[in-house]
Amino acid sequence: MAAAAVRYVTTAEAATVLGISPRTLQRRMAEGDIPWIVDGRRKLVGIPATPAAAPAAGRHEITDLATGTAISMPEHELVAASMAAMRERESMLARVDRAEAAVAATRRRGVLAWAAATAAIVAAAVSVGHALAVRQHRDDLAARVAATELELAGALERAEDARCELEAARVEAATTVLDVMIGMAAAETTTPMR
Repeated sequence: MAAAAVRYVTTAEAATVLGISPRTLQRRMAEGDIPWIVDGRRKLVGIPATPAAAPAAGRHEITDLATGTAISMPEHELVAASMAAMRERESMLARVDRAEAAVAATRRRGVLAWAAATAAIVAAAVSVGHALAVRQHRDDLAARVAATELELAGALERAEDARCELEAARVEAATTVLDVMIGMAAAETTTPMR
C-alpha cells in the first residue's frame, strides 16, 4: 500500500477528524502513536491529507498514524487486532511499572546505604576526634603533673636547705650560749669573792 500524504492541523481539529478526545490525542502524541511537530508556540498534528474512501460493507478502515497509510480490514480482524494490541500495551505497561518499582527500590537502598556509610564516617570522625581530644587532655595533664613534680622537688630542696640553715643557726646559738656560760663561769672563778 502506498503511503498517504500527511497534512498538519491543530490539536483541536485533529481530535475532531480522528474522532478522539483532546486528552486521548495528547496521550497518543506523547506515546509516539500520532506524529506531530511544533510550529512556533503551537503543536500541529499529522493526519492523512485526503479523506479516505468509504470502506466496503463489513469492513472497517483505519489509518496507521505512524505512516499515514489507510488499512481496510474485516471487523472481526479489527477487534482481534485491537484486543491483541491492548493486551500487548497492558503487558508493556506492567513491565514498565515493575521496572520503575525496581529502580525506586534500588534508589531507596542506595540512599539508605549512603546514609549508613555517612553515619559510619561521621561516627568514626567523632571517635577519632574524641580520642585525639582525650590524648591531648592526657598529655596536658602529664605535662602539668611533671611541672608540679618539678615545683615540688624544688620546694623540698628549699625546705631541706631551710632546715639545714635552721639547724646551723641552732647549733650556732647553742654554741654562743655555751660560750657565754663558759665565759661567765670563768669570770666567777677568777674573780675573788668579798
